[in-house]
Amino acid sequence: MIYENHSTTPSQLMYPQSSAPEKAELMKRMLNNSIEHAQRNRQHYRKRASIVRIVTIVASTLVTVLLGLQIAGFEVYFKQIAFVLGALVTLLNALEPFFNLRALWVEHEQALAGFYALKNDLDFYLSGVKPEELDVNVLDKFRERHGLIWGQLSKSWIEHRKSGTKEAESSLITETTPNKSPKPTAR
Repeated sequence: MIYENHSTTPSQLMYPQSSAPEKAELMKRMLNNSIEHAQRNRQHYRKRASIVRIVTIVASTLVTVLLGLQIAGFEVYFKQIAFVLGALVTLLNALEPFFNLRALWVEHEQALAGFYALKNDLDFYLSGVKPEELDVNVLDKFRERHGLIWGQLSKSWIEHRKSGTKEAESSLITETTPNKSPKPTAR
């Protein structure tokens, strides 16, 4: 579809018949939906990152304890359990960079802060202007900022997915290759 008038804003193209008060209400709904989405994803990534971290710490601790226990007749079982737990720790440490849950948690935290700041600015603007005096161009600027926050979150997510794959592959290679010391990685 080709638009003949290139001076129209994206908001005017999407909602050509909307009045300024209707666009203000739409912007408020969009912001509330974005805040809910970012909160939900932040909680999801935080919970998953915490679970992976706690399981890794507990399993590592149990490996040490099991290998140190000296109970007659149980040493073989303790070593086998420690071996399985050690493999679990290796697997979690190799997969953690791929999923990059902690970084995604932080990115959603930053996006959420941006959405709240935008919501506060929009509320401040709307509280100082009568509905009939709302400026569509100002509302379009709020919509543009909203899109920039989403764009940054999407860009960060894609970059984490790309870098996470490379880190996970190199982490798996260094952790499973015998007689090689792991290369230090910056975190």
